Amino acid sequence: MRIQKFLNSNGLNVNAKFSATRYSGIVYKGLLLILSNLWYFSTNLSGLMDLKKFIGMLFFMFFFVGLQAQQAVHVHELLPASENDKDVLVVQDSRLSDILTSQRDFNARRKTIPGWRIQIYFATGRGAKEGAENLRDEFLSKHPDQKAYITYFAPYFKVYVGNFRNKHEAAHYRLQIIDEYPDAWLVKDRIEWPDL
Repeated sequence: MRIQKFLNSNGLNVNAKFSATRYSGIVYKGLLLILSNLWYFSTNLSGLMDLKKFIGMLFFMFFFVGLQAQQAVHVHELLPASENDKDVLVVQDSRLSDILTSQRDFNARRKTIPGWRIQIYFATGRGAKEGAENLRDEFLSKHPDQKAYITYFAPYFKVYVGNFRNKHEAAHYRLQIIDEYPDAWLVKDRIEWPDL
């Protein structure tokens, strides 16, 4: 607050809290720079060249603070006039809203999320497809509360069961079916959206 009053008294119209905070950071950095250089000159006065460097750094620091002050005042002028005014104007490129719309549409079409399933069958050969279909039907008759999926990754047929959002849920269900399906193991996969 003291810095804000100081800046206002010197002709800078600063009314935003963030501007005072920004000024305080700049002023503190400048004071540290001045103090460190004064300490250096008090311990090592090696000539006029160091003094010229010091004066140059002082000028640069005050010039930089002045630029920052002008930028902060311009940012402040973009803010609403009062705290009760909640309307904010967002200026953005029209392509950004097109990208957001296409991403929203893509997400609406996408019906899967990352999750876990249990693989209970893995085979290749002539009877692999029929074996996968038979095992899937058998599983669904014993466990109607879960879903089963047949996938084909050449040359393998696989049967996955369940839609588990995390590994813990999948491991818990695997323990329930391990006696019926001893070759069951956990697999990361894209799963359907869970019912809420």
